[in-house]
Amino acid sequence: MLAFGHKYSFRLVDRGLLELFGPYGIQNLMGHISKKIRELQTGYIYNYALAILLGLSFISYCVTLAVILGSLDLLLSYIDMRLVIILTINLFIYFLRSK
Repeated sequence: MLAFGHKYSFRLVDRGLLELFGPYGIQNLMGHISKKIRELQTGYIYNYALAILLGLSFISYCVTLAVILGSLDLLLSYIDMRLVIILTINLFIYFLRSK
């Protein structure tokens, strides 16, 4: 009975499935994702500009959709306004110093 519990519980479940979906699975997934992201880095400025443009387009799409659906309050509930104020002040100081 103990051998059965050790064989199936410990070997199959704990060392097999839990480690596959747990630490080793997450480690392999992060390695795979970082390898794919590394392949995207070409060093060409127009690729980075396209990525920025796509990101800004996605954000503006989400805000427009929230306004149309009337759920702008729900969207704004996820944004901490203190961080927006700090970012605005930092951008203002940056532009003052750059002149």
